[in-house]
Amino acid sequence: MENNFKEGGSMKTLNLKIEVEDVFKDTKEKPNITETFTNVILNSMLQFSQQKRGFTKKERIQYYRISKEFDKAVKESKESIEIDDELFGFIRKCFNDGSFTPNTLLERVEKNIDEVQYR
Repeated sequence: MENNFKEGGSMKTLNLKIEVEDVFKDTKEKPNITETFTNVILNSMLQFSQQKRGFTKKERIQYYRISKEFDKAVKESKESIEIDDELFGFIRKCFNDGSFTPNTLLERVEKNIDEVQYR
């Protein structure tokens, strides 16, 4: 798999491309990979929020910013996205500190997150 990190100040590049064909093999429509990837991240972040009984105001603002960037990536069918270091740190915090039920999609998204060189 390609390296998901680009040096460039305080920005991180997150690869939004994962293999999903085997997961959706019984469906007739081909899923939007970017939308699937970003939905897994956003839903996992919301699940983490529920576990800790909500986000602080700062965390809510970070979530909104991430959500807007992901919406733009889906509309533009991007395969990777540049994310501010602070926002990427928040994504990583949600995944590192949250308790999630394992599944194939989550595993593939986490792999892409873990491949990004952080700080």
